[in-house]
Order: sequence, then structure tokens, then C-alpha cells
Amino acid sequence: MIGSRNLFTEILETEQPSSTGKGRSAELDALRNELIYTRYFFYLQYSDKRYEAIILALSKEFFLSQFRVVAILKKNLDGIKALRSSCPSRSALSKKYPNWNW
Repeated sequence: MIGSRNLFTEILETEQPSSTGKGRSAELDALRNELIYTRYFFYLQYSDKRYEAIILALSKEFFLSQFRVVAILKKNLDGIKALRSSCPSRSALSKKYPNWNW
């Protein structure tokens, strides 16, 4: 048993991914980016924070640099415009993302 690399193979069954792709998941990045620009809309619409304070808050919430947050927001301008035109309420945001404080 000592030195065995398959100690838990009998206990845990692991599925091997069908693809051998490495790196970050584009789908998860897109979901994260959607949440980032939704939080940006929330801060703009429902708080009295300045732009710099919003970017700082988002960088702390998502553990990203401020430059990365700004880049994500620039890439997702269409999503921000769609949010501004639909103007969801706090309760609608809370239903979509129940684990966040709105």
C-alpha cells in the first residue's frame, strides 16, 4: 500500500473528461464576466459609489486586478447596454443570482 498511487481508486470513481483540453473554461469565464457586468450595473444603478470605487469593489469581489475588471467591462458593453435598457429590479437580480447581496 505504501507508494501506491491508486489508494482511493477503489473508493472513488472518477470520470475522465472527454476532451484533453487544458486551461480555463470559456463557458465559466463567460458566466463570471456576466456576473461582473451585472454587479457593475447594480453599483451604478442602486448605489452612490463613484466609478473608481465601483471598479475597486469589483476587483476585490472577484479577486481580479482593476485593469482586468475594466477590460472585462469594455468587452461586454453590449451586455451592460442590455441591462440598462431592461433595468432589472433588485428582486429580479436576487432571483437570478440568489447567493449575492443585492
